[in-house]
Amino acid sequence: MVRDRQDAIGIQALNVKTLGGYPLRENDIEEEFSADDIGWYPHLPEALKKGQGFRGDTARPTSFGSVLQAFTRDRSRSRVISNWGHDRYIAPAYLDAGVMGRGIALFAGPESLALKTIGAIELSEGLPHPLIDGVWGKEARGATASYLIMDFSEANVDRAIEMTRRAGLKYLYHSSPFATWGHFQLKPPLFPNGWTGFRICVEKARSAGISIGFHTLSNFITPTDPYVTPVPDAGLAVIGSTELSGDIGSDTTEISLSDPYFFSKGSALNTVRIGEELIRFSTLTTAAPWRLLQCQRGAWGTRAAAHSVETTVDRLLDHPYKAFHADARLSIEIARKIADFCNRTGARQLSFDGLEGNWASGHGQYGRTLFTEAWERALDPELRGTLINDASNPGHFNWHTNTRMN
Repeated sequence: MVRDRQDAIGIQALNVKTLGGYPLRENDIEEEFSADDIGWYPHLPEALKKGQGFRGDTARPTSFGSVLQAFTRDRSRSRVISNWGHDRYIAPAYLDAGVMGRGIALFAGPESLALKTIGAIELSEGLPHPLIDGVWGKEARGATASYLIMDFSEANVDRAIEMTRRAGLKYLYHSSPFATWGHFQLKPPLFPNGWTGFRICVEKARSAGISIGFHTLSNFITPTDPYVTPVPDAGLAVIGSTELSGDIGSDTTEISLSDPYFFSKGSALNTVRIGEELIRFSTLTTAAPWRLLQCQRGAWGTRAAAHSVETTVDRLLDHPYKAFHADARLSIEIARKIADFCNRTGARQLSFDGLEGNWASGHGQYGRTLFTEAWERALDPELRGTLINDASNPGHFNWHTNTRMN
């Protein structure tokens, strides 16, 4: 949206495939800007120029005024892009009918009515329109409610609830409840009864007028999660692939590759997938013949096996937090699991930390919106649009879903 003191003009994407801004990068990750990177605001106070960053350029100032722009990409074919620090990264095809179905709303009117106009567009077009205490989240004071962070357990939740009540707060938030990300198995010492135990905590809190929230890292997957072990899911994000240049046995510790490119850069987990086996390696040889050295076979509880020449070798993407990531299909499945956790426990607050993990899909901001859309749609009707949720980074379409940033 662009505006002066009287009038406002804006556009709003009507679905997740219509991305706000410009296709400046093949990976569709928005540029980051400081408060005045382009120098159009000479009177901006210095204090506002420091540490004030933002992403996205759906509305952009130019030398002749302002430009509003959105785009949709045809993703029907896989592409090689630069992504997440890798010069070559395979962005797999994603079949969503391409540019068919893209759409925007164009609106104009008094500046004072701009926010209400966007709210009306949300309702008329079926976009997310969360309500906090019955008030639209963009206008509700409750959307900015403070909360007490305490890593409670089934055993001590009563004390945590009492501390929250005495602090005059209505939200109690657990910063690290999960033993694994992916399937979101709870830490047994804290919640010996699993999701049922967490639900009991939620019900105790609700009877005291307090809502419970939790933290997670969106599509990050811990190596101990069932998506990894004992059989790795096909949806684990892949940087790129090559083939074996020779047969290997189940105990071979030097693995010969046809092409080294996707394997030369080290990472936290240095893991490849061959069939249903995960293998960790130490380094890659610096010259042909290309070999992965000091390989740990059957890593992460998978089964070591013999593999034939020309079998595909996938280099998995991982994060310094020592976690794997998911492709678009598996990320949507994970988002639905988070919704299932909300549905089954009654949790009313969460943080989509690590939303940038969805860049692993190769589809940039589209990957992020696919994730949050899948979560929102999978919520039970009585929960949908009522949960306070924040995220680690903003986005044009996600603005509707997110109650606030954090």
